[in-house]
Formats: sequence, structure tokens, C-alpha cells
Amino acid sequence: MEINEYIIMPNHIHMLIEINKKGTVPRAPTIEKFGNPTSKTIPTIIRYIKGGVTRTYRKQYKSDTNIWQRNYYEHIVRNEKELIEIIKYIRNNPINWKKDYLNNKNKP
Repeated sequence: MEINEYIIMPNHIHMLIEINKKGTVPRAPTIEKFGNPTSKTIPTIIRYIKGGVTRTYRKQYKSDTNIWQRNYYEHIVRNEKELIEIIKYIRNNPINWKKDYLNNKNKP
């Protein structure tokens, strides 16, 4: 896999992940069972990313704070036009954050 584009925002992250085509499947061919993840799938990739970031955060800040929401949004990019739009969205997210209602600077 490759992370082709990403942005880390104050309260969320956007990531464009490319799964290398050789030997991978876009979705889990079987239902994952607790403690027995299906390899080379989006859920497994996200689990590893969240786990690695969480371990690093907890070690650096000596905290057991939960830093992730339970779920995530995924979308399969199907064509070049869609890819370009998603890249623009990710790159423009910091500009949009200035207007976001979740930005504490915008709260009364």
C-alpha cells in the first residue's frame, strides 16, 4: 500500500491510500473475526495505522487517552476525475477548516 495524499487536521485526518494491485483484494473475502484479521484489506490497513499512531502518541505523551473515533469513512476511487477531486478536497481542507463549525475559533 501507499499513502498518496494526506492531511492531518485538528480533529480528523484525510488519507488517500492506494492498495497495490498484485495479490490484494479491495474488500475482505471473508468476515473478519475478533483476533483473526483478514490480511491485505482496508479494515486491516486502518487498524495498523490507528494502532501505530496510538502507540506512538501514548508513549510520547504518557497518556492512555483514546484518540480515534470508532469507525472511519472509506470510498473506492473509480476514475481519474474522481481522484483529482479527492486530491483537491484533501489539499483544500486546511482552508475549509477556518470556516468549519467544529473549529473552536468559530464558536461563540
